[in-house]
Amino acid sequence: MATQKSFLTFTQQVTSLSDKNIIISNSQYAEEMLQRIGYFSLMGYKHLFRIPLTKKYKSGTSFDEIVALYQFDAEPKRVISEISASD
Repeated sequence: MATQKSFLTFTQQVTSLSDKNIIISNSQYAEEMLQRIGYFSLMGYKHLFRIPLTKKYKSGTSFDEIVALYQFDAEPKRVISEISASD
């Protein structure tokens, strides 16, 4: 039987990311991004920085880089969606 994971507050999510070697330069900003974007939507991008076969991330990996990748990927989707909606 699979172990059920408990819900983490945004503060706990930030702490968890920090514990995995992800640099959090501004905890309040990190919490706001997690609240606005969502943990699972945003964390899909952290795997690019993962050390294979571990749950840790490469030295120097920052939360800001993960957010930047998310935003870079989201922008074309937003533009295409706007174009499609205007037709």
